Amino acid sequence: MRLDIQHSFSVGATLNQAWSFLWNIEAVAKCIPGCEEVLVREQGTSYQARVRRHVGPFLIRFELDIAVAQSSPPHRIEVVVSGDDKRLRSQIRQSIIVSLTEVEAGQCQIDLATSFELSGMLASLGERLLGAQIQQELDIFASCIQNSLEREAASVSG
Repeated sequence: MRLDIQHSFSVGATLNQAWSFLWNIEAVAKCIPGCEEVLVREQGTSYQARVRRHVGPFLIRFELDIAVAQSSPPHRIEVVVSGDDKRLRSQIRQSIIVSLTEVEAGQCQIDLATSFELSGMLASLGERLLGAQIQQELDIFASCIQNSLEREAASVSG
């Protein structure tokens, strides 16, 4: 099963504040629904995360490898995520492109484009159920990033 999802939002933060926030791995991990732990393997290059969530009738436990495929400061980050849930015999592969564009002084737009591939038992739930849930998770993630970044930017300027 494969899904391509895009999401865009504006934040009350400078381009450099947004870029800096996205490299605060602990802050970003708090915005990933179900993320229990994130470990830095090599700063700016590779990470490991554990995610636990309910998806339909299943409790998933993915051990994820996260690799920064490309970084063009302060405008673009491309990340590749892969992992599996051995108990459910399911695999995930996701590419995420985060693009930052300055809209005006003190405000930038963040565009998220993700290509999500799922195989194994979880994929049998079907695109309709999973697509809606994945879109909802992305909405939660984007909203958390937006709110956290704006709080951080306000505390720096205020």
